[in-house]
Amino acid sequence: MPRVSLSDLERRRDDYDAHVAAAAGIDRFCSGSEWILSAREAWGEGEEAVVLEGEPGWLAFLRGREQAEPVVMHGFEAMWGLASPLVGRDPAPLAAWAAGELAAQRWNILLLHGLRDGSPLLRAVSDEFGQLGPVRPVGHARRQVASLRGGLGGFLRRRSAKLRSNLRSASRRARDAGVTFEPASEAADAVARAAAVELRSWKGAEGTGLASPDMRAFYEAMAARLRARRRLRAIFARKGGEDVGYILGGVRGGTYRGFQFSYDARFRSLSLGSLLQVEQIAELTGDGIEEYDLGVDLPYKRRWADATVDTTGLAILRR
Repeated sequence: MPRVSLSDLERRRDDYDAHVAAAAGIDRFCSGSEWILSAREAWGEGEEAVVLEGEPGWLAFLRGREQAEPVVMHGFEAMWGLASPLVGRDPAPLAAWAAGELAAQRWNILLLHGLRDGSPLLRAVSDEFGQLGPVRPVGHARRQVASLRGGLGGFLRRRSAKLRSNLRSASRRARDAGVTFEPASEAADAVARAAAVELRSWKGAEGTGLASPDMRAFYEAMAARLRARRRLRAIFARKGGEDVGYILGGVRGGTYRGFQFSYDARFRSLSLGSLLQVEQIAELTGDGIEEYDLGVDLPYKRRWADATVDTTGLAILRR
């Protein structure tokens, strides 16, 4: 089967994303074209793309550099292991087709991430790919997800009394300090503005988040793709004509996926991170978004979430 070039995948990303939207057992946002193509640009530039389209769906892998041994193939996004390299409506035919196509490819180790625990897709991949070699679990990931049904009021009613009280107090402090919140989803410089705030945050001191060059490159590439589809969501906290906090994310279907948020360390006492999330939720529910994917599990996110979602990676060791 002829490969699909990267330029053709970019051009045909609506076709690819239609299969993502129809898929079950995967993280639909992180398996989408904006996420995987941006991840390849940030971290997989020197690797060979192996992209195939068939009746059951698509597969999208990167193969390690020619000189590397053993030869490893993995999905376009291996940083967090959230994206599935297989997308299609029906798990059984998708897994059978993909196993057949990948049997003809050159690799020693095959990594498939982003398969939801207990899903038919995980079972089908384990069965079909077991014919190629031993299958081992690898790279478990847990995400926190909140329901936005019932709007901001409904979301807040599902939070603890302590969190609601803290948010009310923080809102008063921020208002008294002259902080305002400015939506900027259409701004071409949203990531650059956010990165400038990041440099004045605790993340800037540690060189993480948008203060990391490759992480910034990833989010800049993804923000550009999302903005072209009017699916980027950005809000800035401002004080005295200056950006002092930001929140960035994107939407697909009825889900908002949070990317990064942070604030100027000088204003730590104002709880801007929490207030930015509340502002974002208010905007999202006004647009009919019903789910907030907070991303990889961290202790503070559990206060905001209603459910956890677990995904597993598999490693196939070729016989």
